[in-house]
Amino acid sequence: MRRKSKWLYIPGIVILLWVFVLGGLRTSLGKVIAEEEVGRAYALRINDVLYAHGNIDIDSGIKLQQENQKDPAVFSITMRYMDAAVRSIALSQEFQTPNVDRYEKRLIRHVEKRAEEAKLTVEKEALYEVVADASHVLETYVEGLLDPWYISEFIPWAIPAAILYYYTITPFYALVLVLSGIVFWLLANKYNDWKTTGDMLLITCVISLICGIMIYGSSLWGANRLLGRSLQLSFWPFLSKSMILLGFGCFVRYFVSHKKC
Repeated sequence: MRRKSKWLYIPGIVILLWVFVLGGLRTSLGKVIAEEEVGRAYALRINDVLYAHGNIDIDSGIKLQQENQKDPAVFSITMRYMDAAVRSIALSQEFQTPNVDRYEKRLIRHVEKRAEEAKLTVEKEALYEVVADASHVLETYVEGLLDPWYISEFIPWAIPAAILYYYTITPFYALVLVLSGIVFWLLANKYNDWKTTGDMLLITCVISLICGIMIYGSSLWGANRLLGRSLQLSFWPFLSKSMILLGFGCFVRYFVSHKKC
């Protein structure tokens, strides 16, 4: 009979909470920046092309702008620039422009499809030009934010935050941490039973969800304090990551209950 040692779950719980909660924060922050800032820059330039080659009524124009502003390709571009900027700060290196060509092409395909549905004719070459221009403006803006004097004067917490971000929740290091967490969970399960493991996963899910709610609830206040403007984080990334833990916990409990039958 195995001697139960529930304390062995603690390192695994801490690691999973760290990755899932901060990973949710990374995704949520990227989503807000993409939709509120970066997406608007791309959408307004795309509007110039759409309006130049067709008559669009106000309602259709607003609808197209919102769809282009919230396009998934814009989110992918934003995340690449976010990670590249964080890498530059964390490693004290010059900013290296990420390759976003495939996301730009994906965005253009989506815009063309929407224009076709709206019965508009657009020049593909003109779309490439305005999308490339938006990416260039984004690059210039990010490089300006990374100026050492600007960081030291206005965002002194950026360096420790960037190091924390880069070494824990960028995709590669997040995967390393998750695998480490799994090792701790397997080690803990060696001295416990699967039912306890399922319970611990469900507890981790609840804690993750509570942390997500707290971050989401305080995001408006934090944005006003740090940025001087009102920005509300998206709650969906926190919820979706908590649901992953819930799914694993329910699966383990289901597996245990059927194994006894």
